[in-house]
Amino acid sequence: DGGAMAAMMAQSMTVGRALVCMVFELPDEEITSEAEIEKQKKQREAVIARLGNLNLQIDQLVSSAGDRLFLLLSLDDTRILEEAEARAVKCRLNEEKYGGGLCP
Repeated sequence: DGGAMAAMMAQSMTVGRALVCMVFELPDEEITSEAEIEKQKKQREAVIARLGNLNLQIDQLVSSAGDRLFLLLSLDDTRILEEAEARAVKCRLNEEKYGGGLCP
């Protein structure tokens, strides 16, 4: 089922590229107490809010079985270059457009 999940994730990406995929186990509502379900929901929402505060783009997917929540975290290309520049990371330029040289 990994190929199907990868295809689903690729189709769901709105912009940017996936840098990280986080997975949360979702509680089984039939055997888990309301209090525990609510506690886990608040924890997930807190993590998602903190990631949003980092200006990450977040795509959320629930598995077909409904037992996992996937968070696809990404940045748009402009933001990636800004971060690289701020951290003095050398980026390889596009081979076709710029000959593949390194930019400082």
